[in-house]
Amino acid sequence: MAVAASFNLLELRYGRLYPQGEVGEPYWVERFLADCQDARKRAALLEYYYPPEGIDPEDASDVALRQRFFNRKTFGELVTVLATMFNRRRDERASHGEARSLPHYAMMPWAEKCQSSDARPAVVTARVGSDKRHLSEASARKLAVGRAVKGADIGSLASDLKPWAVPADLRNASWERRWCDYLAGEEGQQTNYAGDPGALSADPAADLADIGAAAAPRRYIGLIYADGNNIGRLMATLATPVAYHAVSAALSDVARRAVFAALASHLRPVEVPDRESRCLRSVHPFEILTIGGDDLFIVVPGSKAFAIALSIARNFERELTGRFEELKQSVGLSVPPSQPLLLRYAGDDATAKELGAFLPSVGLSAGVLIAQETTPFFFLRDRVEELLKRAKKRARASAQQGFFGGAVDFMVMKSTTMVSDDIAAFRKEALGDHKESRRRLTARPYTWAEFAGFLATARALKEAGAPRSQLYRLRRTLDADQGDGVLVSTMEYLYTRARIGKPLDRTLLTHIEQAWCYPPAGAQVRISMPPWSPWPKDLSDKNGKPAYETIWPDVLEAYEFIDNRS
Repeated sequence: MAVAASFNLLELRYGRLYPQGEVGEPYWVERFLADCQDARKRAALLEYYYPPEGIDPEDASDVALRQRFFNRKTFGELVTVLATMFNRRRDERASHGEARSLPHYAMMPWAEKCQSSDARPAVVTARVGSDKRHLSEASARKLAVGRAVKGADIGSLASDLKPWAVPADLRNASWERRWCDYLAGEEGQQTNYAGDPGALSADPAADLADIGAAAAPRRYIGLIYADGNNIGRLMATLATPVAYHAVSAALSDVARRAVFAALASHLRPVEVPDRESRCLRSVHPFEILTIGGDDLFIVVPGSKAFAIALSIARNFERELTGRFEELKQSVGLSVPPSQPLLLRYAGDDATAKELGAFLPSVGLSAGVLIAQETTPFFFLRDRVEELLKRAKKRARASAQQGFFGGAVDFMVMKSTTMVSDDIAAFRKEALGDHKESRRRLTARPYTWAEFAGFLATARALKEAGAPRSQLYRLRRTLDADQGDGVLVSTMEYLYTRARIGKPLDRTLLTHIEQAWCYPPAGAQVRISMPPWSPWPKDLSDKNGKPAYETIWPDVLEAYEFIDNRS
């Protein structure tokens, strides 16, 4: 889907000069100042003409209003116009043009429907896996292109679709080809993945089963859907097409390198049985669905999903912050500085400390979903999109405190019936995750520094040999508390820790209580109640009633899919 609009050359420099349907004199600063005197127009105008950095939003002087106007009247205003058109069309709002009509394909009485689209008449018979399917020309072309990009033989489709043919250079633009070029390049050769004997000769994964074969436990895949925070707002502030091009190129390059570096760091080629010859063949255990600018969507083995997501975010935020520092000098890019954020994690994990001290210019938020390879993909896509939205909501809350880093939300779904409606409804009922709750059985979403600490906590419990039966018994105890209280579960936890013996009791003290349950510096809390954390929600309501949350259910949900070697 795309949108287009016509602008004159002057507008490329000074933004939109002629409002829709208006002719004559362009809308310039004199008219803006006059309109600001009208109380009915003033609020809307000041919201649109937002102030530049360093200008008080409450300043209504003539000088401040002029600065607001000239800050907005740049090339970025045209970007805003097109982005608004795109969003309206995407959401199919009635305010954008006439309603679109769906295409209708005439079907003869003897015609057979395409088994892929279920709309057009079938004209080609092709083998898909072990099935023979009747496909329309559009579906057959799509199948041929997909196979060509994967480097597979397209079989009889080449002759059935003549005179049309798959473009010869299409495979060179595929992500598989770019991945092999990365491994052969200077940066990729230094990775452990490139050192594997089968790295350059491995085939792309044929299906999700090939990706799930590299997971422990097997047959589980991980979907990582990530998106940059406030990138649209950033692009709308760029003053020239040159700046727009430079920032777009930086975003695409940084996102691609971050993904490739994370995959090469945490994965290796895996051998799977060939379905025809029954011999073993080496495949790349991942699938890159898209890396488009600031967003990315990849499928990886389930046991590697958490570590890969963390590496991607770490690489993306660090490298993009450096690139933006360079662009400040070359194209006049203006990005507000990030401020430190008070974290819920207070442990000693080196990665968490590094991420907590780093102040990124632009953050990357992500949703991570782990599920069985046989789960319908459209269902997984909808759930991981919801996780991403929840992560971005957390990132927006951090941005209100001056920290522009990203956040992550995750879910491990062992059956499709686990979530019958949506994730928000499921967590509200099962985990008490809603605004009115005073006892929240999850700490998701996490900032990336907190997520690194979360993974470190889970790994420490696994390395200490924590009995699964004890962990699940404590989890059930969390539900035994009545109302908003946490006394029963706290006493049960402390009793279990005292009885469980060393070294596990020391692990619980260090990685659960000291890392998560003691109030961080600056939080006004009188007492801690492990395994509960009395932060970050307002710690008392109108009646002075405390609020708690705990990472314990999160740890148990992710426990099986956290690799100690990551």
